[in-house]
Amino acid sequence: MLKSGRTVNASWEPFEVTPEEYAALVPKLLEPDHALLEQFSSHKWQVFQADPSLDHYSDFAEWQLKAREKHQQSWGLRLAKLQHEMLMSAQKKG
Repeated sequence: MLKSGRTVNASWEPFEVTPEEYAALVPKLLEPDHALLEQFSSHKWQVFQADPSLDHYSDFAEWQLKAREKHQQSWGLRLAKLQHEMLMSAQKKG
């Protein structure tokens, strides 16, 4: 059993997906049903983005490191924009 996530209760049995299952899942990750996510996640605002330039990494830890290095700056800019939009929205309501 793998334990991961933000709480000690987040765990799951390891599993594999076929190439066909993966191909069916990718569009749902890239274009999720946000109304459905609202019921299950406090992170429904997150956006997933495919980056084929990282596809050649087979080791998850190495892939994660390279993805973080590559996208940390752009994510920071997007997060700042989101925070600004939230602040402006709150000011309009208040």
